[in-house]
Formats: sequence, structure tokens, C-alpha cells
Amino acid sequence: MANLVVSKKEIGGLYDFAVNGGVAGSIAMNVWLPGKCVVDRLWTKTITTVTSAGAATIALTFDNAGPYGMVPFPFGAFTTGTCLAGVDFNANPTLLATGIQMYFVIGTANLTAGKIAFIVEYTQMDI
Repeated sequence: MANLVVSKKEIGGLYDFAVNGGVAGSIAMNVWLPGKCVVDRLWTKTITTVTSAGAATIALTFDNAGPYGMVPFPFGAFTTGTCLAGVDFNANPTLLATGIQMYFVIGTANLTAGKIAFIVEYTQMDI
């Protein structure tokens, strides 16, 4: 029997209204997950409270089309110091066959301020 080579890794990114803007839609974060990996966890930490003039939602997706790394949350959930967990990957494992980019998705209304860090933990395999 052959051994399978695996390695646990993490990658992170930062959404910053002052840099990325806040228009509703998808923002490519230039954070890439490699192919041949399984996403284990995703979580966020709000650095600066997020504000919106409307009922904005915030989500994180893989490759702008899904699957979700974090389902849409109302913007009010993102207050300074708050940590939020993404999808339960134990119940819904996400296998990425090819390299894929993370997207920060603003829904319903524009954001007017905020800064959110996100971290993705994944396991890369040699098969």
C-alpha cells in the first residue's frame, strides 16, 4: 500500500472598504486556493465594523460562482472584533480539483465602511 502525502495549510485575505470599495457585487480577492485540496474551515474576523445604507449581505465564495465558503450574513453581524464561521465543511466537504480564487460577495445594497480578515484552512493532497 502506498502512502498518501497530505499537508494542512492556511491562507488568508483582507477585505478593506477603503481599498476594495463597497459596491454590491463580487470582488476578486487575489487569494488563490490550490487544486487537489479539500477545504476544512473558513472563518472571518471583523477589524472595523461594516456599515451600509441599506440591507447589505456579505458572503465568501470560491471562484465567484460557489460553492459558498461562508453563506450570506447581514452586514450588521460584522462588528469590530466579531469572529464568524463559514460553512460546516465536516458536513459539506468541498473538494477543489483546480486552483480557484476567493471572492468577497456584497449582496442587496452597497457597503459604506468596514474591514474584514478571512482565513481558509485546507488540506492539500498529492493525488
